[in-house]
Order: sequence, then C-alpha cells, then structure tokens
Amino acid sequence: MATNVSSTKASTTDSTTTSPPPTPVDGDWSRWSRWNECDQPCGGGDQTRVRQCDNPRPQNGGRSCSGEDKLTKRCNTQPCPPGAINGGWGNWGRWTQCSKTCGGGHQVRERLCNNPPPSNGGMNCLGDNVNKSECEMQLCPLYVVKGTVKDATDNNPIKEASVTLAGHTTLTDDKGEYLLRNIPGGTKTLVASASKYAINSRRILVQSSIPKGASDILLSPIIAKDAFRVVLTWGDDPVDLDLYVLTPYRGCRIYYNNLRCKGSGDSKFEGDLDVDDVDGFGPETITLREPYCGDKYVVYVGIFSSGADPKGSFTTSQARVQLFNSTTLVETVQVPVSGYDRLWQFWHVLNIEPGKKGNVPYTLVNKVRSGAPARSVANQMSISDRARACRVKADSGGSSDSDSDDE
Repeated sequence: MATNVSSTKASTTDSTTTSPPPTPVDGDWSRWSRWNECDQPCGGGDQTRVRQCDNPRPQNGGRSCSGEDKLTKRCNTQPCPPGAINGGWGNWGRWTQCSKTCGGGHQVRERLCNNPPPSNGGMNCLGDNVNKSECEMQLCPLYVVKGTVKDATDNNPIKEASVTLAGHTTLTDDKGEYLLRNIPGGTKTLVASASKYAINSRRILVQSSIPKGASDILLSPIIAKDAFRVVLTWGDDPVDLDLYVLTPYRGCRIYYNNLRCKGSGDSKFEGDLDVDDVDGFGPETITLREPYCGDKYVVYVGIFSSGADPKGSFTTSQARVQLFNSTTLVETVQVPVSGYDRLWQFWHVLNIEPGKKGNVPYTLVNKVRSGAPARSVANQMSISDRARACRVKADSGGSSDSDSDDE
C-alpha cells in the first residue's frame, strides 16, 4: 500500500508543468504633495511636504524607492512684531449628551483658543478644538412586544396579518394577536398589512412596559375608489371620545346618535358610523361613499359629556385620526396637547374636499376649540360652481388648494 502511494506521487510530480516565477517590480515615487501651512506666523517656522512609494509599489521582491519621503523647509522667518502673543487653549468644555442611550453612540466636547487669545501677530493654537469620544457602548436591552391587529370597521381581530417591527416580522394568530421577541428599546415604526386591507403603520415606544393599546394597530378594509374612511383612536383618558362628520346635506351629521345618512337630490352620497367605542382606545370609524366633488365634509372629535360636565380633556387623550382613501393611508393627525383651554371639548381635525375619482384632497385644521364647527363650514356647491371646480381639479390631477377655515 505504501509503495502504491509513492509511485502515484512520483507520477504526479513528473507530469506537472512548473510556472515561471513572477517578475519583480521596483517601486517608484509619486508626486510630492503641496507644502503644508507654516506652523509659525513669524520668527521662523517649518513646513513640510511628503510623497509615497506607490507609483508603483514594489512587488515580487522588487526594490523599494531610494531617497527621502519627506522634505522640510523654513518659513515665515521675518521677526515677530514687538508684543506678539501666541494663543493658548482654554479648558475643555463639558461632553455633549451621548447620541444614543445604548448600542454605541458618540459625544463631543470643545475648547477655545482664548487662554490667551493670539494677538499682535501671535500664533494660533495648534491642535484640534473638538474632541470626539464613544459612549454608551453597552448592548441595548431587548424586549418582547405583543399586540392585536383589528378591523377598523368592526373592531374584530384579523388573523394571518403580517406585522413588522425593527426588522422582525410575524403573522397574527386566530385571535389577531402577534408576539415579537428581541426588539431593541426606543421609538420604532410598527407596520401591519393583510389581504384586502390598506397597509397601516404607527410609532410605538418599545420599553419594558408598553401601555395597553399602544402596540395594537387597525387595518382599513379596501373600499371603492370614490370612497374614503376616517378612523379615531385614543388612550384610556377620557374614556369616551366621539367621531363626527358634518356633511353639506341638511340633517346629515354622522355620529353616535345618527349612524347613517344619505345625500339629497341627485346625490348618491352615503355615510355610516361603522363602530362606536365607549370604553376607551377606540376605534370609532366613519366610511363615506360617493361624495360629491366640490362639497366639503368636516371631520371633528368631541369629548362625551353628561350635561355641562366634560369627562376628561384632550390634553391627556393621546387621540389621533387617520384618513384613508380606497387603498392607502392618506394622513395621520395627532391631537395638539397645548395651546388651548383644557376644558374645551371639540377637536376640529380636517375638512375633506373630494376631487376627481379616487382622490382625497383635504385641508388640515387640527385645532381644539370650545365649540363644534358651524354647519356653514360644510358647504354644498351650486351646480355651475361644482362643474367649474371639478373640471379644474380633474385637469390639475385632483389636487386641492388649502382653503383657510374661518369659523
């Protein structure tokens, strides 16, 4: 056996062609760099220039470049004026806050050339005035995030919805619930999608304890191209918020006490309050179908009250309204938390002014006020004005001018 191995090796060696050794390449100098700035303004300083042995670099045993790679010469040899004072560095300032709380960030500190400042032709300080350092290098804690994906029109759970957060994706179970592990802390964007629903997203703060409802997300079923949908959600204080849509048709205000209304005359408009929540978090959802081009539909939110007693304030509500067209989330509006009396009970969110088919032009208002929007805000155009306005909107791609709102 040993003999056979030896003869095989000998045979292999005899049949192998030997490659010639690589050709040596001698190194040569690149061009000299420019002279750097003189290190003294007067009294004699130095400036230098350099070159590299890389044109080409020595290879395969070739010779390196011969000669110097650095030249120095004197500069600014004129005498310094009498009384010249060179600058000196002051103390370093405080470090800035670290750019991250974990996972590796950076912070900087600065110093000034003011101890003393240069004067009478004296030299500026040498060195850097900014110092940068790494900080918070410890690994970020990882958390478990769980929540529920629900239908915005009936508040029922959606199974097999896709949920993505911080690069992690999972599907909801039969109860519409999802669970994601190893999610880094901090503010992240939660995205959910499902067949026959518009994609939705929301920002959540990932931490050890996430408030109830903060990681839930609603999906709007896809609707007709000439329809749109408004969805209200909030926290647990106040317990009950109410969504309203004021239409241009007499007696047609959609809310908890008037769940459905229709347009008048030749209008095919229909609006429905799909779901009314009375115990916190929402949703409250209104779907509007076949709105007339040129009409205005006023979206606002009220705090449910008993007589003159308001049941909470918008300042603590965490309320938000989302506007959808047939397949897309068009806008998300968060309630203001300041700039108004905390007892004011109405939040005028936006005005929807339909343009060409499938488009949802709107004017953002986003103001909390003491009273509900006046009926006159929801205007209905005349036939001639409607024809002119809708022709202009259709010709311009369905965009709408931002009209001011004077209530």
